[in-house]
Amino acid sequence: MNNKLLKATMELSVLRGFEMHLIVALATYADMNEDTLDNLNLLLKSFSEKEQKEDRNNIIKWLSKYTNVNYSTKKKKLYKTQTQKKWNIFAGLHDELLFLSTSAADKCCKEFNLLSIDDLFRVIDEVGSKIEKLEKHQESLGKDDPFYNQIKNTFDSNDIGTDGFKWPSTFAYESSGNTPEVDWPQVGMLKGVGYSVGTKGLPTVKRRELLSNIMSQQLPYITSHAYRREWGEPNTTARLKKLANTIAYLTKNSKRSSNNTTVAISEWEEDLKWLKDNYYRNGKYSWSWPN
Repeated sequence: MNNKLLKATMELSVLRGFEMHLIVALATYADMNEDTLDNLNLLLKSFSEKEQKEDRNNIIKWLSKYTNVNYSTKKKKLYKTQTQKKWNIFAGLHDELLFLSTSAADKCCKEFNLLSIDDLFRVIDEVGSKIEKLEKHQESLGKDDPFYNQIKNTFDSNDIGTDGFKWPSTFAYESSGNTPEVDWPQVGMLKGVGYSVGTKGLPTVKRRELLSNIMSQQLPYITSHAYRREWGEPNTTARLKKLANTIAYLTKNSKRSSNNTTVAISEWEEDLKWLKDNYYRNGKYSWSWPN
């Protein structure tokens, strides 16, 4: 493995650890809704193998130390205590969790200008964007590296049940200008197959039928072959990830708009929940996220 590829791989490893760090913190930072503990428990469940016991215990210790979430060994699940102690999640972001050392956490906090707990949403988005860019860079550097490709082929899978990704959030943490409905992408895969939401959109049954077709069938040519390849093959993680991220992106942008798009937002979020319940929850993913 060449030096540039090795450097990109190591940087990715740190950022993924930091992202996990941030997501656990965010889940306990927000006012807990009925899904939050369920999703934290799903996270713990994903670390159920014997060799992952230490990672699982680290998460439990971190939550117990910096939040009022504890773990019941009898019920084998997390629960929220009634203790009104002051949470110190921000300090916890500089502590060790999973594969991320304290020094690495500190370095990441400085790199992304994480100055307070209120910066979590912004930093999570920025870290996610950097991870995506690094993954593409890593792929480019490693395409002719036999050792890299051997490792990649061992761990990669197109099976929805084995390849994991973080379910996208539709939380919009700041305003970034108006995105009225007329300015939404007019040429895209969802538009191309007839999917639409809002007051003039499709009824729920028809939208779900289209989403099922998008997941299970070959997709039409839209704008370019490269764009179609971004959607992966039918019934794969790549297809589900692209579909979920596309709907989440449209939802977040609409929430930042001053226009009245309440119906569209509601229907997008309902469709995301339906996709999550019918496709994502049945897979062995590394993390499940509400919203």
